[in-house]
Amino acid sequence: MSELTAAIVGLGTTGTSLGLALKQARAEFRVLGHDRDRSRLAVASKLGAVDKTHWNLHRTVEPADLTVLAVPGSELPDLLPLLDETWKPRSLVVILTSAMQPVLALAEEHLPEQVAWVLANPVLTGINAPVREREDLFKDVLFCLVPGRDTAPETMQVAHNLIEHLGAKPHYVDALEHDGLVAGVEHTAHLLAAAYMHAAASGAGWSDARKLAGRAFHQATDSSLSPPHLQATLLANREYVSTWLTIMQRELAEWQQLLDGEGDELLARLEDQDEARARWLQGASLQDWSEDRAPAVETSAGGVMRQMFLGRLGSRRRLPQDDGAEKER
Repeated sequence: MSELTAAIVGLGTTGTSLGLALKQARAEFRVLGHDRDRSRLAVASKLGAVDKTHWNLHRTVEPADLTVLAVPGSELPDLLPLLDETWKPRSLVVILTSAMQPVLALAEEHLPEQVAWVLANPVLTGINAPVREREDLFKDVLFCLVPGRDTAPETMQVAHNLIEHLGAKPHYVDALEHDGLVAGVEHTAHLLAAAYMHAAASGAGWSDARKLAGRAFHQATDSSLSPPHLQATLLANREYVSTWLTIMQRELAEWQQLLDGEGDELLARLEDQDEARARWLQGASLQDWSEDRAPAVETSAGGVMRQMFLGRLGSRRRLPQDDGAEKER
């Protein structure tokens, strides 16, 4: 069987790590890479994440059986129309995004019928190891998958097997549900970090306070996203983030009342949150959410799309066969 060609557009931490993981996978991929930042092209090449880099975006995508778009959401409205006539027929496009609904609409508008596509979001905690370019970045992490409205089961099968080849755990979610959940555990956290930094830096005592700021302040104010990327993320999911801001306003008001009390209720609240965080940290560290464990999948052969391309990926494990859009959770 001929070698498969994968194209990775966006060679930041996630894109470069994905290239490294593909090179380590049993499926034989020739990996092409593109990024507007030439320094990222150099890093990806040096690490061995890509076999060849192209400064020209179209030359990267044209021969690809699999294309992964690992770029900030703010770039997608311009990027997808630009590639309108570039995609290889019957190829698979995977768009990485943490805000599914707006990207779902973009993909349905701009991706042609001759390509298959899915949206995906790897949940990178950085708890067991730092979030940096490495081949095992996706090992045991949840990799959220959202199909388009007309995505065939065969496409999801290929995406499922691809993610397993990366060492990750496919996790099927509804776009609406995903964005609501991520707003609470990721996007609002980014916004609160930015708000805290702004409040501190714009305060009258900042010139002296900054000298005393240490590890706790560093962690609490690290939004981990560039301003344009964070802006696009917050605006893309603004409805849910706004809801979470209202929740946080009520929560902070409660904590302010606890500070005005005798201290017993404050201690009880602190103990509650400490216990909840410990339970979450254990699950995140082990990537073991036993109560949410998905049902086992069975081995089977076949699949129209697997005969078209990515045969070695398609020959692995099959999804449970349900009679609706609801997949394994």
